Amino acid sequence: MLFYVAANPHCTVDEIADALVLTHRTVWGLIGDLRRARMLHVHKDGRRHRYEVDLDAPFLHPCMDGYTLRAVLGQISTTAHAQAPALS
Repeated sequence: MLFYVAANPHCTVDEIADALVLTHRTVWGLIGDLRRARMLHVHKDGRRHRYEVDLDAPFLHPCMDGYTLRAVLGQISTTAHAQAPALS
């Protein structure tokens, strides 16, 4: 899910669920887990939620010990943010 959010910075829960073939409940559970792990930030934007991957958070997998999410997701996120249209 982090890869999807990094590549699609203005995505909604519906879009995440549809793209990853998950239920909304599962997506909300993953969002909660990722927030608690400080890998994902949720910002309220009017009636919508905006999701932002914290690229400086540590990658929480034994084989990636010592790396941040930037090492894995940095280029994906940078490219996606540059190509994404601004929200009004």
